[in-house]
Amino acid sequence: MSVIGSFIEERRVDAKFQSRLNELQETEQVIVERLIQCLSPSANTLRELIRLAEEIAARESRSLLDVLSAEKINQLLEHSSSKKERQRLIRQELEQQRFPKLHKLHAELNQCQTQLLNDLGLRLELPRDLEGDTLSLTISAKTARDFERQGAKITELSTHPALARIFSLLKGDF
Repeated sequence: MSVIGSFIEERRVDAKFQSRLNELQETEQVIVERLIQCLSPSANTLRELIRLAEEIAARESRSLLDVLSAEKINQLLEHSSSKKERQRLIRQELEQQRFPKLHKLHAELNQCQTQLLNDLGLRLELPRDLEGDTLSLTISAKTARDFERQGAKITELSTHPALARIFSLLKGDF
């Protein structure tokens, strides 16, 4: 039995995904089998990796094989980390390729958060899934004087350029 056939049987793959796996061209089967062997993914994980790769391929007029056999993906498949970590890294790489603007947005927001942490020692929490424009800030204090110091930092935060940039990005100005 093929690697894909065993995967389908062992992971109890749903009919729709099973059909998609059975429709793979021979060259695509080779790369998908390599994913299965190197990552031991769940059916959902493999489905998501293939979906991302197919969307990238469609947008860039490439083949599934081209996307999944790219040098960066090969490096991640051979990475010395655990299978779960390699799955995460490959998914992250594919998401970065699939959603480059979103990746750039996250990178810029992280840079602003890091700048605020470095400059003021304050850590802002962004809205979940970047939906909305409300930030959260948690402060801790052991004494009333600690609260006073934190208050001064919050005043500085309100005029910090990195905070203004975060709000701008969350409102869609990028």
